[in-house]
Amino acid sequence: MYRIPSRMGLSAASVIALLIGGGCSSPSPTKPATVSPAGTPKGTNTIPAIRPLGGTIGRVIQVNVPLRFVVLDFSLNPLPSFGQRLELVRNGEVTGLVKVSSFYRGTSVAADLVEGNAAVDDSVRSK
Repeated sequence: MYRIPSRMGLSAASVIALLIGGGCSSPSPTKPATVSPAGTPKGTNTIPAIRPLGGTIGRVIQVNVPLRFVVLDFSLNPLPSFGQRLELVRNGEVTGLVKVSSFYRGTSVAADLVEGNAAVDDSVRSK
């Protein structure tokens, strides 16, 4: 049987102890984030995007201008029916009208652009 010299055994034991003991230190305490009464962290001037649930409310995720169609996403809302007309809304104003076509895939729907114009992130709602 092979014997480890005492100096080598002592240094190997100290390296192992350092490796094991090094991961046991507790993390330094972090300062909790200050929160305003409205529930948003202080120092941020962003307005949270609030999207109501229910009804037929979706969002434009893709626009094809030459072929005049859009792809709509209804992730948290019920899908519209085939042939349903929806208003395109940008910054609170109606900018166009779309008609739902027959292409459904998961929560996405294709719609023909009937009038007006569309841009990505426009909202759509029932007329």
